[in-house]
Amino acid sequence: TNLVEIAGLSGASAVLLGAIGAHAIKSRTEVMKDVWKTASTYHFMHTLALSLAASQITANRKRNIVCFLFGCGTLLFSGSLYVVVYMDERKPFSYPAPIGGMMLLAGWLAFG
Repeated sequence: TNLVEIAGLSGASAVLLGAIGAHAIKSRTEVMKDVWKTASTYHFMHTLALSLAASQITANRKRNIVCFLFGCGTLLFSGSLYVVVYMDERKPFSYPAPIGGMMLLAGWLAFG
């Protein structure tokens, strides 16, 4: 399905961004490196969750809701953290992170 393909793209981007974090942000402070690691960890974890939801939930409405929450939550949470490190500035780039985090939490609750 399209959701499985989206999960595949998310996984590929997680690998790419993880590699960038391992090699291209060496000049950043330790705090910023930790922010990148957090983004990367959550990106990978929720890509796996998205893959599982997309392939295993059979009820269309529930699958769509869970996948939307995991996909958009990952984009907002991890995406904003990646931008924080890239721009080397927290504000205003960190503002979407709490919204994304709540979406991830809601995705897990909807999954259960």
